Parts: sequence; C-alpha cells; structure tokens
Amino acid sequence: MAPDKLTFYFDFTCPYSYIGWELLQKIRQTRPFELTLVGIGPNPPGNPRLLGRAFWSDDRWAGLKKLGNQLGLTIERPHPKATSTVARRGLALYEGSALPEYVSGVFRACFRDQVDISNPHTLVEHLQTNGIDPKPLAHAIVLPETLRKAEDDMLSWGHERIRTLPTLRFGQERLAGLFDQRGIDGFLSLMEI
Repeated sequence: MAPDKLTFYFDFTCPYSYIGWELLQKIRQTRPFELTLVGIGPNPPGNPRLLGRAFWSDDRWAGLKKLGNQLGLTIERPHPKATSTVARRGLALYEGSALPEYVSGVFRACFRDQVDISNPHTLVEHLQTNGIDPKPLAHAIVLPETLRKAEDDMLSWGHERIRTLPTLRFGQERLAGLFDQRGIDGFLSLMEI
C-alpha cells in the first residue's frame, strides 16, 4: 500500500482556497513537504446556482479584503465571468518549482488583477506579462486529455468525500474551510508532517 500523501483540494475562483494556498506556501518555505494539488472546481457540480458566487454580499467581500490585507494579500471580487476550467487544465503540465509559481500566478490574476481566467488567451497573456512561463498552459489548452482530467477531478466532490473548499487531506483526516496559520500547523503536526 502506498503511503498517504498530503493533498490540497481547491479552486482558483475560491478566495478561501487562495488564502489556504498562500499560508501553505509560507509554511513550505521553512518546512518543505510534498503536496499534491487537485483543482476540483468551485462547488459540487449539482449546485450551479453557487458558481461565480454572485450571491456573496459586499460585506462578505469587504471582510475577505480585510483578511487578505492582514495576510499581505489583495483580495478583490473576481471578474464576473471567471471560471477555473482553463486554469485547472494547466495543472497537468506544470512541474517542479514552476507549479507553485503557476498556481500563485493564477490566484493573483483572479483576485488581485481581476482577470477573466476562463479566457485562455487572456490568462496566457497575463502569465507572460507577470514573468510566469505560459507555454505549459498554452500546450494544455490544446490537449483533449487535460480537459478530461479537469472534468474527472470534478468528481472528487463525491468520490473523495470533499464537502467544502479548500480541503487538506492526509489519509482519512481532513482540514476544510477557511484555514489559518495555527490550524494548518496543528493539522501538519498531527499528521507528523
């Protein structure tokens, strides 16, 4: 049996995923650990009403903006048409140190720069402008198997028993929802990571 791996389930249009990602990266700078990334889309596919989070109030976004400021992040309401399928397709082709750079770049495009990350040309151009190699994403966009993988990963909502985003999973243990530094540190310590 393969050893358990730490897996991060997220969506590029989820501000809580962005916060969780940045906190994980901060920890990984001082305490490196392997992390498997699974982009699964913003909500269970059976509830399309939740896509885009148009129902979130101005007060909720103001609270997220304030929380982001405390963490040194800019969090603005994403472009109204932003969906994550295009960006999730790129996950398959970025490797090594380019993968975290890509993920951070897409999150910043969505929440800092309010780029429509569902438009492949806009996202490729934005990555290039910000010094992130866009070639793996451009290549992923033309490969049918990256779309199949992005669609298959959406099934994680049911098969992986994911109830909310973001979620960290190690074996049968999960940490889900709005992460803070203390919560992540505690989870990693319990998992002996």
